[in-house]
This record gives sequence, structure tokens and C-alpha cells, in this order.
Amino acid sequence: MPFDIVIYMDPYTVISASIYMSLLIFIPGYSITIALFPKREDLGQADRLGMSLIFGFTPAFLLYLLSKNLSIKMTTTTSPLMMVAVTLACILIWAFRTGRIDAGNRPRPIATGEGDPQYGIKLSDEGGG
Repeated sequence: MPFDIVIYMDPYTVISASIYMSLLIFIPGYSITIALFPKREDLGQADRLGMSLIFGFTPAFLLYLLSKNLSIKMTTTTSPLMMVAVTLACILIWAFRTGRIDAGNRPRPIATGEGDPQYGIKLSDEGGG
């Protein structure tokens, strides 16, 4: 029988490929969830993990839309670049929304000792006045 082709995959290859594919989906999705919901109170940990798996396919959908509308080809170069671009953009959005990066036009919180309840930042009265 000439059509009996058996391909063996060792367990290491199967497990490592599963882990890598999960991370490729999880990391951009998690960055999107922290950009959309920057406060820890907005989503529980299980909700955040579930939504990150759903949002993890967003870079592929964006690249598909760009390929159809702007004639950008989907290649082995553009797919990882889109994942990195979406991840970095969402991390920057999260940093601006949480105040970790100052945009220059936002008023800074005044150190009253009460803190900023929106982001859970505790400000102290020590060292300034």
C-alpha cells in the first residue's frame, strides 16, 4: 500500500507548539484587555483571561482587513509585526490611561492623602507640601 504514510510527532513538539500558539494568542489579547479595562476592579481575573483569548485574534482580523482594503499582503513578516504593533499600541494606551506616562495635558493629582480612587493610587502627604 503506497498511501500508508505515518507521521510521528514526539510529545515535546506537540507540547511546545501548543504553548507557543497559546502565547501568540494570549499576549496580544491580554494587552487589549488591559487597554480597554485598565482598572483591576473592571474585570475579574477569570474574565480577563477569557477575554484575552477572544481578543487575541484581533491582530489577525486587523491584518485581514488591511489586506482587503489597503492591499497589504499577509506574509510571515506582516503577521508577527501586526501582533507586536497591536501589543505595543495597547500597552501605550494602558500606560496613558493609568497615568504611568504623562501626556502633558492631564492635570496631575494633588497629594491630599486620599489618593486617586479611580486607579487605586495611594498618595501620601510625606515629603511635599
